This record gives sequence, C-alpha cells and structure tokens, in this order.
Amino acid sequence: NNLTLLDSVKAGEEIKISVEVQNIGETAGDEVVQLYVKDLEATVPVPTHSLQGFKRIHLKPGEKKLVEFKLQPKQLSIIRTKNSEDIEWIIEPGDFIISAGGIQPNVKAPTTESIQGKIKVTGDPFIIN
Repeated sequence: NNLTLLDSVKAGEEIKISVEVQNIGETAGDEVVQLYVKDLEATVPVPTHSLQGFKRIHLKPGEKKLVEFKLQPKQLSIIRTKNSEDIEWIIEPGDFIISAGGIQPNVKAPTTESIQGKIKVTGDPFIIN
C-alpha cells in the first residue's frame, strides 16, 4: 500500500492524495477507505484525528486500486473566535499527518490497515471567507 501526497503545500491550496489499496485475501470484498487529518501544531484544541473523507471500493482477490482524495482548504482549518459573535475559519501553517486506509490511524485490525504521511502547510495564515 502506498500513500502519495506532496511534502508541502501553501496555506489555502487544495491537497491531492492517493492511496493504493490491495486485497491480499482469497475472497472478493468491499473496503471503505478512510482519510484522516491530524494537525500537529494547532493553536487551539483540535481532534486527535479528524475524518475528512471516505470511499467504498470493491476488490477481487489480489486486485489493487488507486483511490484518490482532494482535501479542500477548509478541511485543514481551525475555528478562531474574535469575540462571542465573530468567528473565522483559518488555516495555520505547520505540520499535518494524513492517514488513509480501512481503519482509524493507530488501531490494529487483522484484515485492514492504515498508512500515513506528513505534509507541511507553508506561508501566512489563510482566512477562509
């Protein structure tokens, strides 16, 4: 299984991700490929892993498929509050872990796995309008 993504992207840009999934069993079946994001440097509390996409695929025994995802800027953003009535979605520069597979990151299962890669968001903080 291979996870493909850029090493870095400028804040506010779309991120293209692909993961190769293979059925190594002897029976055809479906897999739900899940995409998770972890912000390593957020200045506010964020989830440990945030589900940002999923796709169901069918694989024959031994078959490989390339599954592609696109992360939109808002999917990397945090909510920053200026006051009780004024909030904004902002993308902060920093490191993110992108995980993809048939299970949540850092969870073991006998029939599926998750792989991960790191991407750096560069540039100035980006406010989403």
